[in-house]
Amino acid sequence: QDKGLTDLIDFANLAFLANSVTVSADGNDVTSSPSEAWWTNPVVESNAGGSLTTASTVHVVTADVNADYTLDADGVVLVVEPGSTITAVDSAIASTGFDHLWIEGAVAGGTNGVRLVQARFSVVRRLLVNNAGDDGLFVGDCFDSRFSLIEATNNAGNGIFVREDGGLGAGGNRLTRVIASNNGGRGINMLNASGDHLSEITVTSNALNGVLQLNGPNNTFAAVTAAGNISGFANAGAAAKVFAVTTANSTQSGVALAATDGIATAIASTNNGTGFDHLSGSNSVFADLTSSDNDIGISLSSTPTFATRFTGILQIGNNGTDCTLSNG
Repeated sequence: QDKGLTDLIDFANLAFLANSVTVSADGNDVTSSPSEAWWTNPVVESNAGGSLTTASTVHVVTADVNADYTLDADGVVLVVEPGSTITAVDSAIASTGFDHLWIEGAVAGGTNGVRLVQARFSVVRRLLVNNAGDDGLFVGDCFDSRFSLIEATNNAGNGIFVREDGGLGAGGNRLTRVIASNNGGRGINMLNASGDHLSEITVTSNALNGVLQLNGPNNTFAAVTAAGNISGFANAGAAAKVFAVTTANSTQSGVALAATDGIATAIASTNNGTGFDHLSGSNSVFADLTSSDNDIGISLSSTPTFATRFTGILQIGNNGTDCTLSNG
């Protein structure tokens, strides 16, 4: 699962590596395919930055460069060789209005490390982005794209910002196996995005929220770990599905929810200001919740709280105050 396009490229010879498949049964090799390159796409060195407009061509960066790249056609691929970094002037890699893009590698500096706007069916994988002057990875109005194995650290703004950026709305994207830490804003900030799926997320030591989702409906969050942020995980989007969130050492809330028609289950919150904070909303279900060693275990300040219920195992203990209720 950690492999990417990077592992298929012979950077020295600008070609695809040879591959083969071996079929085994009972510990014995049965048959093997010939060892050969499986793709014929051209692989070209691109160490000068600038506009890339050749579709179905794999552009590779093979040295440390100070430059900006723009992907200005559908189907453009840009891969940074492991050990090399693009240091940005403005945005290291940017594209607006093009689809089927593929990006891998390390970028640093500039305003944004990677900035994608109105991209569809695209892949950003094995991205290391740090020290951007604003957001490390900016995703605006992107649809049905995949972002995986992302590390966004030490950026002045958010590690990752997914937002509506022109009235079209972002949606249907997947963010998987993401680490966002030590950013000046939020680890992951989502605004008006809908139908996105985030899983295997780790957000630590960010100046604001670990994860914040505002306004957009029908988002799913699974296997989120947040520690050392001002607030761990906060969602204010309708019909959210939240599974397996663990938060610790947040100055304010470990988990804060302000939405209707949502589900939150398998929540563990320890050593926060408030372990679980239900701010507002109705028709939600909270199941299997553990809140311990917080200043406040559970805070219910909903307006209103009708048709919202707790079920399953509720474990509360060793908090300054186990439960508070206001406006109810």
